[in-house]
Amino acid sequence: MNIDWLKKSSVLLVAFLLVIGLVFITGCQTDPEEVVDVGDEPAEEEPVDTGEPQFGGTIRHAMSSDISTISPYITEWQAHEVTRNVVEGLLTVDEGLKIQPGLAKEYEVSEDGMVYTFYLHEGVLFHNGQEMTAEDVVYSFEKMMESPIAGNFDVVSGVEAIDEYTVQITTSEVSGPFLMNIAHPYTAAIIPNGIIEEQGGELEHLIGTGPFEFVEWVPDRHVHIARFDDYWGGVGEPSGTYGEKVAYLDEVYFVPTAEVASRMVGLETGDLDIAFIPGKEIDRLVEQPHLEAAMTGPTYEFWNYWFNVGRAPFDDINFRKAVVHAINREDILMAAADGFGAVVNSPYSSISAWYTPEHALEWEHDMDKAMEYLEASSYNGEKVYITTFSGYTAMDRMGVIAESVLQGMGIDAELQYMEWSALFDSFWNGDYHMLCYGYGAFPDPDAWYYTRLHSAQNTCNWVNAEFDALVEEARQTVDFETRKALYARAQEIVIEELPTLPTISEEYVYVHNARINDFDPWNAVFTRYYNVWVSE
Repeated sequence: MNIDWLKKSSVLLVAFLLVIGLVFITGCQTDPEEVVDVGDEPAEEEPVDTGEPQFGGTIRHAMSSDISTISPYITEWQAHEVTRNVVEGLLTVDEGLKIQPGLAKEYEVSEDGMVYTFYLHEGVLFHNGQEMTAEDVVYSFEKMMESPIAGNFDVVSGVEAIDEYTVQITTSEVSGPFLMNIAHPYTAAIIPNGIIEEQGGELEHLIGTGPFEFVEWVPDRHVHIARFDDYWGGVGEPSGTYGEKVAYLDEVYFVPTAEVASRMVGLETGDLDIAFIPGKEIDRLVEQPHLEAAMTGPTYEFWNYWFNVGRAPFDDINFRKAVVHAINREDILMAAADGFGAVVNSPYSSISAWYTPEHALEWEHDMDKAMEYLEASSYNGEKVYITTFSGYTAMDRMGVIAESVLQGMGIDAELQYMEWSALFDSFWNGDYHMLCYGYGAFPDPDAWYYTRLHSAQNTCNWVNAEFDALVEEARQTVDFETRKALYARAQEIVIEELPTLPTISEEYVYVHNARINDFDPWNAVFTRYYNVWVSE
């Protein structure tokens, strides 16, 4: 590969994962009460020296919006933030998104890669007191395959309980991403056999095997979870969703608090214990002795530009090279996130299990090269529309910066704002020149390289036969190292041909009461309240 125009990234980048289809953390908001009374008024106290973890205490967590359901079989971010403290799956992932055991202590894959046998931990109790068995796993998969996440399991042809603690899943074809879909940090939960029917056909009281049990959901006020004293405990060194888990806290209240100003006041007064706060607001809060900040690092989410290579002038690789050399992504990071985060080139960074050096290759900001490529291109003064949405700060700033830079090069660029639904339609219909977009995490690379970039799937009209063959082979291969190498070459091709340009991954900052100990926000943007304790 000709790499004279590439350089190695020198910053720690971050992996991301989807998910979920097209999901964003900032969604439509409710209009919740700003401060919700969920118990006794907290005492105003100075931070105390922390020692050994202790049981007891309550945490009030500010959510940016209320949940719409307590079902785990959906793609709603806020619901997952709650339910992942309550339910568990057969498999888990560690911090680097590598698959680890969960409720299944081990598993086997047949030689043909189409039969998966899972051996369950014995003695695991649901919150209703019944023991989890293979029949519960069969029932849970049946419900998953009838739910909004059914696409994750469309290769499943059969789920069978071999004995009380052994489950066999058969697939219709070899599927590389299948195990990750089971291990995904958000969705593939095991629930008791018959629970949905017992509740009238819709899950109203979630029952799982996790360290916390669901207590109640009072819409627009709070979701309440409490320690489950008979939790089985988990196995292994904690990492990601894997490992030993201890519910030290008595209870956690998730309180819808849409406005940042309301979250800040709640933190200052002690009515809230923890909240996501934009970076520029942090300094004033942490000057107060009872507040501290905890940072995710750049997250598994990322923002990107899409280039419609089926429409002039983006059908010319020289024009695409001119654009990517011209845009300074550091400017986007400062404008969109006050510098909190990192410039990214791929969904998979050096902390990801999927990382290889190919994921660090990038196009450097160089206006001289940008002008050279523009002169070599077939651009002839035609209008170039940059489509974006004002509701997401990163997308807005990406559009503004791109318009300014392209106009400065003599390109007739015009920023085109759309409502989200209209932009969503334009994207999926391939009706754009250059479009600002963003994604949640992609735990398995198939969700990015195949689902978003394969010629049969993408909306940017990009076709590359070698790329297609690579990602097709990867999704039909179970071996991790083989898939990793295939995606490394696929990433090289993306960098060479530029159907898209990833820009930044934002860092999320949680401000919390100093009495909270061992709160470690994961850069998968998923709050974990097991192994967290408070000094009372």
